[in-house]
Amino acid sequence: MKRIVISFVIITTFLAGLIVGLLIGYNSAGVAVHDGQIVNEEVFYPEKCILPEGFVCMDFEGSETGVLMVIQNKAGFDVRDLKVKVNFPPEEIVCTDSAGDSELISGEMETFTCTGPLYYGQHKGTLTFDYLNTETGLTHSKSGEIIVDVSLEKVDSPLAQT
Repeated sequence: MKRIVISFVIITTFLAGLIVGLLIGYNSAGVAVHDGQIVNEEVFYPEKCILPEGFVCMDFEGSETGVLMVIQNKAGFDVRDLKVKVNFPPEEIVCTDSAGDSELISGEMETFTCTGPLYYGQHKGTLTFDYLNTETGLTHSKSGEIIVDVSLEKVDSPLAQT
């Protein structure tokens, strides 16, 4: 009878640990998934950068020091007072444009650097664009989505060296 009880306890403990591990999830660096910041490595999401209508993410990458995005304005009007943020809960990262002028002329393409710590693994976040439409004088706040993969191979990226 003692053997049955001991076996039952061992099996129950093992299963409980397995269930907790599956519910929390861990990436290859052993970092737990929490608040949607790091996606369970067993569920693969392709990297993507989806911006609000009128803006195109020409290229992007994530590294342990943040996100680098090349954005083009295809809205047909100039924007000023442009503020771009990436929200990877619980972190909100403010981005700066390469020209440093907080504007994106119609058709113009600029590099945005979003410097903030990211752990290894996949990160899913919200992109926020706040801007002034120079043709109408109206301000807008629009959002998009980004999924980046921060891997050990990206240590030599240009963003990681800044």
